[in-house]
Amino acid sequence: PAVKSKQAAFFEALDKRFAPNDIDWQVALDMLAYPDVPSHEADMPNFLKSDAAVKALQATLIGSAGLDVAAEADKFEAELQGLFDQAP
Repeated sequence: PAVKSKQAAFFEALDKRFAPNDIDWQVALDMLAYPDVPSHEADMPNFLKSDAAVKALQATLIGSAGLDVAAEADKFEAELQGLFDQAP
């Protein structure tokens, strides 16, 4: 956690979870000095729903033989545009 007062308990829980491995968490702590601002998610409007739509399209493309890709692309574009339009 970025909140310093919560870090010790967080890493203690991770130590228990990954025991008997002895992990040096200093890299994670050092990374807090370099936050991802703006985050990689900031450029995509309505990120969570848009990302879910991307993943659903990917699953359809991978798992559907004989798929009309152009038609799926059109549906996806309309869905994504609707999600983008909902974003503030």
